[in-house]
Amino acid sequence: MLNIRYNRAGTVEEAVALASTSKTPVHFLSGGTDLVVKAKAGKIPASTWIDISRIAPIKGVTEHPAFIYIGAGSTYSDLERSPVVRTQLGALWHAIQEIGSPQIRSLATIGGNFANASPAGDAIPPMVAHSAVLVLVGPEGNRRVEAGEFFVGPGRSVLKKGELIHGFEVPRWRGARSAFLKLGPRRSLAISKVSAAVMIVEERQVVTRVQIALGAVAPTVIRAPRAESLLVGKRATRELVDEAAALIPSEVHPITDFRSDADYRREMARILVTRALRSLLGQPIDPNGQWDVEFR
Repeated sequence: MLNIRYNRAGTVEEAVALASTSKTPVHFLSGGTDLVVKAKAGKIPASTWIDISRIAPIKGVTEHPAFIYIGAGSTYSDLERSPVVRTQLGALWHAIQEIGSPQIRSLATIGGNFANASPAGDAIPPMVAHSAVLVLVGPEGNRRVEAGEFFVGPGRSVLKKGELIHGFEVPRWRGARSAFLKLGPRRSLAISKVSAAVMIVEERQVVTRVQIALGAVAPTVIRAPRAESLLVGKRATRELVDEAAALIPSEVHPITDFRSDADYRREMARILVTRALRSLLGQPIDPNGQWDVEFR
């Protein structure tokens, strides 16, 4: 039996007030696709759940001159239908296609994916690759945290007591293109063994910005700074892409578990980054037919 005290908040302010006065650990409930499963498995002790699913200001996608704002309460179905996400945040749109089933996507929220803080969360690498900034609201006021600095370990984040994720500011870079690749035990309804999101900007065929984010290969989603630095300021030839991707195995820190082993994850991270870069740069992906990883 679940030992839960349930409240429903009508506004962000009410949710924060309820959370800050709770005498038990607090969980904000929106879609509940992760939270309910954990609770039924006995992984969540006695706690207070605050339902924020009906708070309209934390939902939707809006365009601003310098950034796109994504409300944390937006479901993946909402984002999948958004023309802004589809045309300007390709990596995120690709990732959404890999998340659960249509039923799960109609309930699960992007804020919940971040709050769950799994290094295998599919929406996280695209947001890290796009340098998204989380807008957090709590009893001490609002603060902003870069997506790459939000996580401190598996299932752990920098969220303080009473804080909730209001939304995400995703910078808009002119000409940015991005893609997401995932490797799992099957082609749908699978937890990532390895995932990669790449965002790239070119000017006159010279790479001016590239950001590579990798999931399920470290305690948190990580960037690949050495590979990124090698590419910036150069014309991205096939040889340079291969050279940059060859650095990936040394930048990741995977574990061996029941889903995969560390060496396999290192090699697959290299291959996924190679394929994502080649696709974004218009290069042939697999001329020799040697890689059995599907670009999706």
